Amino acid sequence: MNILQRAGWVLPSLCVSLMLSLAPVQAKDAVADMWVFTPEKGKVAEFEAAFKAHVEERKKRGDPRQWKVYTKVTGEMNNTYYVRACCYEWAEFDKYRAWAEESKIVEHWMSNVAPLVGKMAHNMSEVDMDNSNWPEDDSAFKYFGVVTYHVKAGHGGETNEHLKKISDHAKKGNWPYNWSWSWPVDGGNNLSLVLPYENYAGMATPEVTFMDMLKEQMQSESRAKDLMEDWADNFESTSYTLYQLRDDLSMANE
Repeated sequence: MNILQRAGWVLPSLCVSLMLSLAPVQAKDAVADMWVFTPEKGKVAEFEAAFKAHVEERKKRGDPRQWKVYTKVTGEMNNTYYVRACCYEWAEFDKYRAWAEESKIVEHWMSNVAPLVGKMAHNMSEVDMDNSNWPEDDSAFKYFGVVTYHVKAGHGGETNEHLKKISDHAKKGNWPYNWSWSWPVDGGNNLSLVLPYENYAGMATPEVTFMDMLKEQMQSESRAKDLMEDWADNFESTSYTLYQLRDDLSMANE
């Protein structure tokens, strides 16, 4: 069994290269914790059944986190499950580790779910709360579009500068949608933008586009265009993936 699998989902390694992170400094940390699981070939149904039972066991043992599970709607359909909880200060990870050890939830995972897992990964990211616009109650959202920006070497500072300008204009211009920015804590150069939707209808192009709002907010079409061109110049490439929330596998807010 892969040595990472012995971490058992709930014991995150905290050996992260924070010094290399491109995330901006903010008053309060907001760290997202995510585990990525791909079941063994032909074991998807068994994995989901075992996972659901494990979630119920977590509830019984008082898991303080509300883990949510997502699967892809677009891109490679590889039967991968993204298990995420957000957003925590770093000190909370010590408390969570203590709960995991005391509750012995890892043993339950290792006995019942881990044998069905073919591949796994663990990711942590810092959410830029200052420049995001996310509601306290996000229970209505069922789909999440994730734009991944592959930042050019040496463009981290410019990216954060332009990100703040764009976000400030969106807030001042009363852009009526939600969004969230995040950077990986391991020093990677991939910036993520999450756009939530309640349904497919919400994905339609709005009558007033972002550029329309930006031109009005900046009171200049040329300045708005220049800002977006400066923004785009920070990236080698971008990609987009749509995910759906799997309520049947997630821990409901209770």
